[in-house]
Amino acid sequence: MWGHLDGTVPRPTTPVAAEGNQTATTDSDKLTRWQKDEALALDLLTQRIPDSTVIRTASQLTAAAMWAEIIREYTEKGALAQTDLRTKFLESKCPDKGDVREWLDSLRVRKEELAQVGVDIDEKDFRSTVISSLPVYLSGFASSQLAAARL
Repeated sequence: MWGHLDGTVPRPTTPVAAEGNQTATTDSDKLTRWQKDEALALDLLTQRIPDSTVIRTASQLTAAAMWAEIIREYTEKGALAQTDLRTKFLESKCPDKGDVREWLDSLRVRKEELAQVGVDIDEKDFRSTVISSLPVYLSGFASSQLAAARL
């Protein structure tokens, strides 16, 4: 049924009825078979997606159109979620009177977890997040140590 979802199995042309024309019967059989497969593809798709998504995509006339709408909607939501995760990471702060070592370890782990879901935090952003997330008394020290290391 995948061909109905990705559009590689197009709808056959409607047969033209002509007396004694064997091709029209064959085309009619192909169209009937395609319609049955299309209905099956739609049925399988709607069984596997949330009802709210079925309602939003019900106006689509074919399984391929419905699938394209689902891809568009969830791709946009995925990009928005990735941006939100990245922003939250970059704005994170070490808790007051928290263990800084544990905090730095958790930042490193969170960076790896984000990478697994497609959110890339480059080294420059990671360094900036580490320094800005530290308590004030340590961020100045860490920044001066980083500057001294670069010299």
